[in-house]
Amino acid sequence: MRQRTSNLLYEYWNNVRNGRRAPCRYEIEPAKIAALLPETIIVECDGTTEYRIRLAGTRICDQFGCELRNSGLLDFWTPADREALSSLLHNVTRDGAVAVAHFSAQKEEGRRADFEMTLMPLIHNGKSVNRMLGCITAIDPPFWLGTAQLDHFEIKTVDLVWPDGEPIILKAVQDARSSPPAIRERPRKPASGGDDKPRFKVYQGGLSD
Repeated sequence: MRQRTSNLLYEYWNNVRNGRRAPCRYEIEPAKIAALLPETIIVECDGTTEYRIRLAGTRICDQFGCELRNSGLLDFWTPADREALSSLLHNVTRDGAVAVAHFSAQKEEGRRADFEMTLMPLIHNGKSVNRMLGCITAIDPPFWLGTAQLDHFEIKTVDLVWPDGEPIILKAVQDARSSPPAIRERPRKPASGGDDKPRFKVYQGGLSD
């Protein structure tokens, strides 16, 4: 993450996360990231390959030259880039990673603008990651950005950031291995003071004379 908005949003998200896989959607307080909201997005994940933008900051929409709300996040890309980005986002929803992508977009005259996109996992309901909090920031925005709708989106680099230094599944394995073995309590001997052989009690019975 190279852009100021990405770093500030990540720092806030990580503090709210507090060591968990992901914070709850309702723990995110817009008032505490007010200065970042123009470049902030919320993405809904349906658990398969559908990633829909539910909220997009005004600066992002202005720079893209269109309203992004309810758009599919993968709809902007070529099939090859869509596959790479989909794989990246799968790590966010499944493993609790933070995705960082650098991409470019052009306007009709061939002018190009570069962007950084960062996406972090959120839990809206239940226990699985079904939302993403993120931001899209222009890198050294050119003077013409926002004067026309952008197209020809192209992924430049993708990367994963592990907030705890390793994937969730590896951390769980390490925690399990470092846990002390369970101690089984041996059956206690009878507290009779004598030997512990089985005792039999004889009842009078049989045929009567």
